[in-house]
Amino acid sequence: MQVMLIDGNIRTTPAMLEFVRDRITHAAGRFAPRVEGVCVSVRDENADKGGIDKTCKIRAVVGRSMIVVTRSAGDYYEAIAKAAQALRRAIQKRHRS
Repeated sequence: MQVMLIDGNIRTTPAMLEFVRDRITHAAGRFAPRVEGVCVSVRDENADKGGIDKTCKIRAVVGRSMIVVTRSAGDYYEAIAKAAQALRRAIQKRHRS
């Protein structure tokens, strides 16, 4: 499974990339062989103003389906974790077997 991280208006670190890969692998679970590619983007919507403004958008190609989820949180890691959980639920819902 190929995972690509696009750092919108923030610079991602190697630790963040590793966190993204770990969360996506966990989210895919037993459906990992069906996941062809995942694109993750992380943005800071309000720059230095604070608040719940870190947004993670995940686009995944699973079989013949494109799944897109977006979640926001107070920090990047929390936004990534929430989006990965939403991805997991979406994959399970679409590909029940």
